[in-house]
Amino acid sequence: MILRGTKSVGIEITRLYLEDGTDLQSEQVQRQRRSDAFNRARDLHLTSCGTVGDLTLVFNSAVPIWDVAGLANDIAGLAAKLADASVGQVQRTMYRHIPLLDAVFVGGQGEGWQYATTYGGYGGFTELQRLQQVVMDKEGKAYRPCASCWLLVVVDFADHIREIPRKLPHLTSTCTHVQ
Repeated sequence: MILRGTKSVGIEITRLYLEDGTDLQSEQVQRQRRSDAFNRARDLHLTSCGTVGDLTLVFNSAVPIWDVAGLANDIAGLAAKLADASVGQVQRTMYRHIPLLDAVFVGGQGEGWQYATTYGGYGGFTELQRLQQVVMDKEGKAYRPCASCWLLVVVDFADHIREIPRKLPHLTSTCTHVQ
């Protein structure tokens, strides 16, 4: 985009992902897989039990999802076991066989099923290299002449609406319900 006034200003907006979008471990791919596994599990549970109940799942972004259907079946099985569970955080021993989950909560206030994701480990040298590569790629493009040029980079590495910082000591106090 070029803004013209007394001087022309060129502005380009680009997204920076920490991994290439074609990488199966990238957040772009994993975000969709989390959503698909969650929705399939909820549907499986509803079909088998006739009710959804209140359940919050906290996915660990550091563990990639390879088998969406298998994960959905595991989560639906866990939900069936938790049908009569007390409200609160579920003990890890109940879902140890699902390493993709950081935490599980049983609700009791009609929230339905929800999920969140923990993120951590970002901000290192690799991310700086990716940003430098984006800038070098943009410098190599042929642009129309402008008095000044701006490059706005949107760094997209997490689903902020569903994010729970892993560094906080009490997940239960930071978990918010997402519709």
